[in-house]
Amino acid sequence: MADKYGPTFLIRLGIHRSLVVSNWEVVKEFLTTNDKIFLNRPKSLAIKHMGYDHNMLGFAPYGPYWRSIRKLATVELLSNRRLELLKHVPDTEINSFIKELYELSVKNGGLFLFSDTVPFLGWLDVVTGNIVKIKQTAKELDFVIGSWLNEHRERRHNGDQDFIDVMLFVMDESNVPLRLVLPLKQLACLLLGGIDTNVVTLTWAVSLLLNNRNVLKKARDELDINVGKNDKWKIQT
Repeated sequence: MADKYGPTFLIRLGIHRSLVVSNWEVVKEFLTTNDKIFLNRPKSLAIKHMGYDHNMLGFAPYGPYWRSIRKLATVELLSNRRLELLKHVPDTEINSFIKELYELSVKNGGLFLFSDTVPFLGWLDVVTGNIVKIKQTAKELDFVIGSWLNEHRERRHNGDQDFIDVMLFVMDESNVPLRLVLPLKQLACLLLGGIDTNVVTLTWAVSLLLNNRNVLKKARDELDINVGKNDKWKIQT
């Protein structure tokens, strides 16, 4: 489509118009000079139920609220010092979590909501049971995050502080309106986003390598040199 219509063109996804950009110079323009125009995401029924009514960092509209939680995440949670303090967290826990999440995803399949693309067909979401599934998933997610918060409140100031400990401390010490409007659960998107973006990036990287065998060979050779030729690490061509 880019070859036919050019590096930028509009397509309609249901009721939403989407701008497709295939030129890095144009992308740079969008993400630098005009970044504020393209910050917001369209609202969806799924995020309304699962994202605390669009108040999660990754889905909140640009404004004072978004800037406040972004500052909290950047300064208190994702700083070099904080990441250094938490680098000892066992990666086995992350691997276990991702494996379980993947198995559940394969078992349950993806969800498509008519309400978000063709609103007048929204009644089909009720018929298919997708709305019930989303609400149930939101309850389960809320319960998990809530149990994390309760566990951290009970063991305050015992041992090293992780992300949730830091958030609890900041919320308790803050006198700004952020304390009143920011449930800690809404920052859970930092955990979910960290998983999803990595998966998407790796998927695209692997697909591009498979479609460019000469680059794949260079990558394999580089891994053999820097990592070794252990069968465990080999890239199958």
